[in-house]
Amino acid sequence: MIGIENIGVYIPENRQDSFSKVYDGKQVDADFVKNKVGFISTARKNPDEETSDMCVKAFQNLKTSAGNFSEKDVECILLCSHNGDFQMPHTSAILQDKLSLNENCAAFDVRLACSGYVYSVNILQSFMEQNGFSNGVVFTCDPCSKILNPEDKNADLLLGDAATATLLSTRGKFSLGKTTFATRGKGFNAIIKRPNVYLSIDNRRVFNFVLREGAAAIQRCLEENQLAAENVDLFVFHQASKFVVEELAKKLELPLAKVPFKAQEYGNTISSSLPLVLQHYLNDTRIKNILMCGFGA
Repeated sequence: MIGIENIGVYIPENRQDSFSKVYDGKQVDADFVKNKVGFISTARKNPDEETSDMCVKAFQNLKTSAGNFSEKDVECILLCSHNGDFQMPHTSAILQDKLSLNENCAAFDVRLACSGYVYSVNILQSFMEQNGFSNGVVFTCDPCSKILNPEDKNADLLLGDAATATLLSTRGKFSLGKTTFATRGKGFNAIIKRPNVYLSIDNRRVFNFVLREGAAAIQRCLEENQLAAENVDLFVFHQASKFVVEELAKKLELPLAKVPFKAQEYGNTISSSLPLVLQHYLNDTRIKNILMCGFGA
């Protein structure tokens, strides 16, 4: 059975201090940042770093974490990103070259955002099982600083840059249960990047969507896996903001001790959000059941 064995991460050292930001001539309210947004700083990639470069650094961290694992073991890779190196070719092909992976290695991109990690792990697990592969890597990297308007508080205070590399293998520590999916295409313009225009986010619409649809999806996932909430040791929610994570927990009547918020120092990292939290718990033998939920664009 294919499962998650280990996770490598890369968070750029560059930070934007949320407390010192000024928008429309007004200083950001410190209480608003601390209690609502929750991100005291957001990570920013170096100007000369591309998406593939960040993924290489996450892979290097994965090799350190995974011990006896190396490039020659990788049979397939998937990169989840909206912001690759180029519009064409697919960035996973560039990554295959930069990592010196075998040319028999399958490599493909998936264009998903906040829900991307859940989809990507499912996709690569199925792909590996179908083809009899033993080792594959899911990369996530969506450096939104490429498409952010630095004057737009709705996006600039929230989004950070990071990359992760998740090793899926026959030695996995966590196997996947049943996954539930949902799509609300009619709300497509709540989070949108139009050609030659900065990213736009309607935070109020997104928040209302998450509380309504996210909570229902989580309940459905519990039912599909024949679990009660008290049987789940950890709920890993997309780190959209401190307020969103805590309000969703309250809606579901979950103890906050089971719902970690760990993104204070680096921000909402889109598809990297879930694995950045998950990597803290992979070796905690007390944790048997984890429910992950990605939501947003």
